[in-house]
Amino acid sequence: MSGSGYNIWFERDEFSYLFNTLEGDFTLSADFEWVGEGVEPHRKTGRMIRSSTDDGTIHCSAVLHGDGLTVLQWRVAPDAMMRNPEDEIFAAKSHFKTLELERKGNTIIFRGAKEGEEMEEIGKHEMPALGGKILAGPFINSHNPEVSESIKITNVKIN
Repeated sequence: MSGSGYNIWFERDEFSYLFNTLEGDFTLSADFEWVGEGVEPHRKTGRMIRSSTDDGTIHCSAVLHGDGLTVLQWRVAPDAMMRNPEDEIFAAKSHFKTLELERKGNTIIFRGAKEGEEMEEIGKHEMPALGGKILAGPFINSHNPEVSESIKITNVKIN
């Protein structure tokens, strides 16, 4: 998967997204591997659930950055400004390979695993505004609209 965009942050998002429409409880997982060294250390990939395709919509994302930083990030209301660190939970480790995002009722749970390691919970957040039908899938953002980045995504699962 390849894509660009300025960021997924502040009050609007620019990124490439492959999604399915889902409802009810589910678990999304996949393995992610950056292709090449990249230009921006904060390029992003991962699993995302969104209420719509609007730029500033409500969302929650399991995010792997180009420099290995791994976080759960969210926007609680349309066009709301995401805040640091109030709108993210940081993983204690970095450079995860497998990312998993689960919706259980209103709770979004983020798990990850490094290559050859067991899955561990990174964090969870209550997102009542992401109930009902949502868009869910992998995304990529280059953190620079003039640059396209690529990610290899394997072992994609939707349960």
